[in-house]
Amino acid sequence: MQINNLRIKACHSLNAASLSVSLMLAVVCCASNSCSHIGEGKASAVKLILDTDLGPDYDDVGAFALMYALEEQGKVDVLATISCNRDERVVPCIKILNAWYGHADMPTGAPEEGYSSVSEAPSMTCWQEDLHWPDSLCINYGHFPGCAGARAAGAETENAVKLYRKILSRQADRSVTICSIGFYSNLAALLTSGPDGNSPLPGRELVARKVVRLVSMAGAFPGGEEFNLKLDLPAARLVCSEWPGNVIFSGFEIGERVWTGRRLIEEAARYEGECSGNPVVDAYAGSLKYGELESGHNSWDGTAVLIAICGADPYFELCRGRITFAEDSTGSNGWQEDPQGPHSYVRFKLSPDRVAAAIDSITLSHSKFAYLKQ
Repeated sequence: MQINNLRIKACHSLNAASLSVSLMLAVVCCASNSCSHIGEGKASAVKLILDTDLGPDYDDVGAFALMYALEEQGKVDVLATISCNRDERVVPCIKILNAWYGHADMPTGAPEEGYSSVSEAPSMTCWQEDLHWPDSLCINYGHFPGCAGARAAGAETENAVKLYRKILSRQADRSVTICSIGFYSNLAALLTSGPDGNSPLPGRELVARKVVRLVSMAGAFPGGEEFNLKLDLPAARLVCSEWPGNVIFSGFEIGERVWTGRRLIEEAARYEGECSGNPVVDAYAGSLKYGELESGHNSWDGTAVLIAICGADPYFELCRGRITFAEDSTGSNGWQEDPQGPHSYVRFKLSPDRVAAAIDSITLSHSKFAYLKQ
């Protein structure tokens, strides 16, 4: 997720010809099965934990929609959805989206006060001061299974670190992919956690044994300032220096150029602020006034989810090396090239329009959106 004046850039419009080409390419991309290299069926699906700061911006909602579309295709087995944001609206919104997609019983975790020795997880809500889509979702969809009372839903949520440790301990070695589309607060707390009733292993060893890769929407490459790293810098520094395995970064510059959700935004415009009966569409209504009707919305988080489940190829190429940090408190990151390095950031292999078209096509392939194709 990307928010605030440091990160939000003016919306731009896509001309009709470009959109037509993108939609045609989306059909081609989906027809060729964009995740075919992963294989079919539950046994071969990517086992995924999604770590999200859902709330400040609504690209997380698009990431959920993409994830569950791929889940319906058998490409991913979602193990848990975990909040790294302490705002009280985040967990209810996560539960609403899970329930909408038929997973009211999805394990959901959240940071608790004092749960980490590294830092305190941030608490942030919608960055648009006069728009409150998280509140609207809680009000309009609080009746969903597991979401009664909206705010009360958070009371049933597990401690993020305890849930991580429980889920990881039950999986085969080197089988879990974590997709982080928010702050690194939970990941730092996990790395520094001690043995518990779920596993005798300390956090770093548990991650090394169970996690095959971390895919993260974070950083700016080959260098710059980026919100997710900056907001919890102590956690970011620790995770980037001590994570015991492969880390793939989808940087700010990727999502900045991938504009998705135009069809969802068009649908949202029909309701003029009224409840549509579809929480994804309602969340997308949150930024209509910011001129995104013709362009769509930045897909910072969606690109990370796409990579986590489908892999970088054919959309992106990987640049191997190691992320570095400025010594000051700005949160600026740099990059050190190293063919044997533990980190990779992605660069476009296909055009941003083609990546966007693939994300849109996959998202709308879910049966929940069949009515939009009529």
